[in-house]
Order: sequence, then C-alpha cells, then structure tokens
Amino acid sequence: MGITGDFFVKHVRPYGQEAYDWATDPNGPVYHYLSAILGLDDPTIATLFAGWRAAALADINAANLPLFEAAADALAAARWQEFYPTGHSTLMFLNEPLLKELDHAGTLHPGQNFDFDPA
Repeated sequence: MGITGDFFVKHVRPYGQEAYDWATDPNGPVYHYLSAILGLDDPTIATLFAGWRAAALADINAANLPLFEAAADALAAARWQEFYPTGHSTLMFLNEPLLKELDHAGTLHPGQNFDFDPA
C-alpha cells in the first residue's frame, strides 16, 4: 500500500462514504497504525473514526465549515503534542478516487517525498 498509516493520520481525512470505508478498513494501514503502532484500543479508535465520519459525510458549505476547521485544529493540536509546536498542519480531505490516486503515487515513490497533483 502506498499511503502509510502514519501519513494518513497526520495529513489525510476521508471525504465521502467510500473514502471513509476505505480509510477505516480494520485490515488497512490506518487501523494497523492506530492500534499496533500507537497502541490505541478499539473504543478509542471507534471514537476517532466517528469524528472522521462526521466530516466525511458532511456537505461542503459555509454552515459546515466549523466541522472541517475543527478537524484541522484537532490535527494541529495532536501534532503539537507529538512532534513540535505548530498552529498549522497540512490536511487533505480526499474522496475515494483521490485516495486511490495518492495510494498509487505512494507505491511509485516508497519512503520518498513527492508532489501530489491530482488530475
């Protein structure tokens, strides 16, 4: 798989039901990262995924902007606790086709930085 669990947790959130299902697959890299690497238990992961689901299924409009902003703020706060003080972090909300495109690009550049410019 091209998208690693740690990259996903730090920079990507699913948008749309298909993307959410893809990202939260119990056999996928995100779940593995959260449980095996970070040591989170299933109830904690379920709570985290429920928050992701709220944004994944929300319409993109002015009324829901606070939901997307809260996701970005929570990510920045988590990165601040884990790595270094930052008020900002790159967060991409990607639908399933874009997740698959990023995943494929990651398989072409394993362990490398690369530009992701979806068509």
